[in-house]
Amino acid sequence: VEDLVPLLIASLGALLDPQPKSQHGVAAILNTLIQKRGKELLPCVPDLVAGFLTATSLITVENTMEATQEAFCSLASFHLAAVLKILLEEPVPHPDNLIKLLQAMGKRKELVVDALSILATNLNNSCLHEEKGSGAKIVYTPLPLSMTSTAAFAEILQLGDHFSGLVKEKFAQIFCTMILRIGTCAKAESRSFQIVAPVASPSTSSKDSKSSSKAPAAKSVSVSPATQASEVVRQFVGCLGEQSNQVSSAIDDENGWSLMEDKVKFADGVTTITRSVLSGPYLDYAEDIFNFLKPFVRGNYVEQRVVTLAVFAEMVAHCEKKPALLEKLVFTLTESLVDPMLKIHVLRGLGNVASSGAEAVDQYATTIVDALTPPLSGASEELAMESMDGLSKIFALVNESKVAPFLVNLCSQIRPSFEVESDKLRAAGYRVFGSLARVGNSPSCAERFVEQIHAVLPAIILHSNDENSEVQEACKKTLRQVAPLLSAPSLVTLLEKKIYDPEINYPVGSAAYDHAVADLAKELVSNFPNRISYYVMQCVEAFKSNWNRIKANSAVLCGNLLGNLAPEKRDPNTLNTTIVTRALINLLKEKNSEVRQKAAEATAILYNY
Repeated sequence: VEDLVPLLIASLGALLDPQPKSQHGVAAILNTLIQKRGKELLPCVPDLVAGFLTATSLITVENTMEATQEAFCSLASFHLAAVLKILLEEPVPHPDNLIKLLQAMGKRKELVVDALSILATNLNNSCLHEEKGSGAKIVYTPLPLSMTSTAAFAEILQLGDHFSGLVKEKFAQIFCTMILRIGTCAKAESRSFQIVAPVASPSTSSKDSKSSSKAPAAKSVSVSPATQASEVVRQFVGCLGEQSNQVSSAIDDENGWSLMEDKVKFADGVTTITRSVLSGPYLDYAEDIFNFLKPFVRGNYVEQRVVTLAVFAEMVAHCEKKPALLEKLVFTLTESLVDPMLKIHVLRGLGNVASSGAEAVDQYATTIVDALTPPLSGASEELAMESMDGLSKIFALVNESKVAPFLVNLCSQIRPSFEVESDKLRAAGYRVFGSLARVGNSPSCAERFVEQIHAVLPAIILHSNDENSEVQEACKKTLRQVAPLLSAPSLVTLLEKKIYDPEINYPVGSAAYDHAVADLAKELVSNFPNRISYYVMQCVEAFKSNWNRIKANSAVLCGNLLGNLAPEKRDPNTLNTTIVTRALINLLKEKNSEVRQKAAEATAILYNY
């Protein structure tokens, strides 16, 4: 070995001989020597890899480059871990010659399988960044090894179709490592690297040699780890053969490329990528993906846990023909419900069980409803919205008997959302209530659910002219959904008219809503005279609303209800008209002109009280 190493080092320098044939001959000798004596070379791997890097940065003859790469791969076949370690000490962005050496290994299955495992270990199980500062001022600086490993991962995947066979063979490992890296990059800041240009070839003129004897200037380059991770995904998609364009377009359509680099919304990017991939033939790898990611439910980094649950939540939506996998996913999701950072993904995943059909929904109904109900009255709007969306999907399929025991509790949990500031949450609340009509129509639930309908009917009518169009649509649709349960055929017939169409909003400033309420009030008085006093007092409560539109609407409904109530039906024990008239008079003092106008019109209707 004492004689061999100097010979190999000298041979690496001889690769730059002015004669191309001599270069190629030296590369062949170098390869032969390494193949014969490679086992003995571990101690001098750093020097040899440095020599290969220097030589390949200056070789200009293609045949010589290919032969040199062969020799390099021979060295890697004996000491892959040591060779990779030295390569990954090089700063990023990697120069072309280093990329070519990595790709030369990537073309050899006996090397690339182990190389990918080393890179995956570096990215999944190593320390990836250092934290400086405290509290909200913590700065996450990525460690060089994490960034060079990410770069190497993408560079090997650049082989594209040449690599597609191995991607299928190692799909779970490659996909999961890539997707986890998106998460661990989320908080990391960019890092600067000092890039030094390669030294000049010894064959240059003496004048050039003098100038090249000076130390080359280093250039500082800032590299974003999130951009690196995004590049890995792009290269991965490029390895999917015929499915490549379809997956890429699906990610484009949902703005997935931008989302995966977003520090806050990266999990949405992960969901988009997962959906795009699993929607094709790669669903066959779902079980392998689950098994690979399962340990990361308790990963070292919270972002690894977030990514894992985001993938699992989306995977649930693709388990229609995989009941065993669905069971594992539901169990894993519910186990993670206690972690506040993961809760949003748990709720989303449980709602996605609906994608597997009614049988699956019935099987997990109790588990799902128990998990989705508490957030409805919680402080988090985001969690409440996710629960609402999930429940809407579940109620569309679930067997009524599964929900009957906790129907009243569900309604009470949903009602607070009817008056929240968030337009989206209000709309979702009304949609969920409307979806309960299917469940409430069963004999075991009908009586209790009808009481819940009457309790919220005034609110639904008032918000059918909400300032937000989405809330208007949700309320009109809910009216049509619940009306058949009230045993009032004439009311159902009325709601089929165009003026109550969920697709058509009431124009601002028009009398359309007033006309709609006038007819609706007649039906309510006709069909439910004993409930009018309750409806009226609900309107009086709405006089205190935060929204002027709702105050005005409540005056309209209140006036029409009382105006259509026959004198013999006005029970003084339940209907205190003094309270109502005083409340209307107070509305006349409101600053908003629309509220004053509607209050005046309502008061005028009550001339015979």
